Amino acid sequence: MPAYFRNSWTELRNVTWPKLPEALRLTLAVILFASIFAIFISGLDWLLDKLFQELILNESQNIKEFLKGIF
Repeated sequence: MPAYFRNSWTELRNVTWPKLPEALRLTLAVILFASIFAIFISGLDWLLDKLFQELILNESQNIKEFLKGIF
């Protein structure tokens, strides 16, 4: 087990770490992508929730009226 940690430490010394500007740029890109993806998934979830409520619970007899109300 001590050899594992010794080898890991040796590997970590060989890593080329990014400079601060690059790390900040990449962090911002990840946060931006995750936010956009979360908004997209939330919107899709909301749309499917409303659609399935109407279809399964038969709250609206006319699907065209329902879709017209959403868009």
